[in-house]
Amino acid sequence: MGFSEGTTLPRGFERQSWDEAALLDAKHPLIAPAWEHRALSSKQRALVLDCREALRERLRQWGKGPDHYGLIHSDLTPENLIVGDDGVRPIDFDDCGLGWFLYDPASLFLYYHGQDFYPSLLDAWAAGYRSVRPLSDEDLKEMRTFLMLRCFYGLGWLQTHPNSESAQIYTEPLIFLTEVLGEALLNG
Repeated sequence: MGFSEGTTLPRGFERQSWDEAALLDAKHPLIAPAWEHRALSSKQRALVLDCREALRERLRQWGKGPDHYGLIHSDLTPENLIVGDDGVRPIDFDDCGLGWFLYDPASLFLYYHGQDFYPSLLDAWAAGYRSVRPLSDEDLKEMRTFLMLRCFYGLGWLQTHPNSESAQIYTEPLIFLTEVLGEALLNG
């Protein structure tokens, strides 16, 4: 059992949600809508908007049951992990909130998508995850939904931080990944 499943949130507990309203609507206070990113071409923007509708339907079907949705880190990226003698530890919990459990690993996997070792990384993660809690093959196939959802977050964050070093480094590769993952999502 994971931490989130074994934890009862205290009365009055409030954190942001990283759900379809936060990532697919135009209302989030911290990030801009992905489809408004200034570097998207009109063709790329159309793809993002098509993916937005596909993601809504996939997330509606996936649901927010306690086996899929709860308290998550929500920014589990390589720079937010520290490796020590006692294992890997997450840091930087300022984005912690409610969301889908598969969003956390998707945040990390997005950095490695397309690398030769990516399939092995995903397999190793799935084996480790399954040693703690259930993960069906169908659940694992749904990782593409959460990778795309993470693209939406990334595009929105980069749009709100246009002068950051991250925007200079990650905008072009993220748009490329958004296209690759978006086409796969829509065609698969």
